[in-house]
Amino acid sequence: MNLVKWQGLLRKIIAATRDPLPSAVQSANYTCVGILAHESAMKGGERISLPEFTLTGE
Repeated sequence: MNLVKWQGLLRKIIAATRDPLPSAVQSANYTCVGILAHESAMKGGERISLPEFTLTGE
């Protein structure tokens, strides 16, 4: 591939760049919920409240 084609390809990639899915906030929320679900299971199904930051809806 010559330089002009590489430049065109890079321009397309850069133009298509968008925020990743899931976002960092969503990933942290999923992780937190999983950790708390495990903790709850280890305590015989005890209810454990989610931290406030997981309820922001982001």
